[in-house]
Amino acid sequence: MHKLIALFYFILALAGCDHAGRTIIMRSTTNGTDRIYSRVTVLGPTSTFECIHSRSGQCHYGVFERDCTTNPSCSAPIRQFAMAADTERGMADLPLDFELCVSADATPMTRDCLNPAAANKTSVASASS
Repeated sequence: MHKLIALFYFILALAGCDHAGRTIIMRSTTNGTDRIYSRVTVLGPTSTFECIHSRSGQCHYGVFERDCTTNPSCSAPIRQFAMAADTERGMADLPLDFELCVSADATPMTRDCLNPAAANKTSVASASS
């Protein structure tokens, strides 16, 4: 059965029907306890934001255009919002290659948050599928 499913997806991919996506996981811990834990899945034109845990009870997101750290005209997020922990939210109107910051604190986000070393912010791990 697994071979049949794999064959089906292979045929769809050959026909151009594959939906490449990416998953962005942002997690910050202190002494083994999560301060913030978020997962964002981008699949085609739809992005799903999932606030898994936040010490404040909310995840605060800043969504930036790609390469915002090197683009001087990019200073503010194209979208900034907050959502409660243990919730998820879908969006369909974001660029496919956006960059992301997430924090447990309700502070205005600038492009400085995209450089975790300089801003002392949450580190980022991402994977593409």
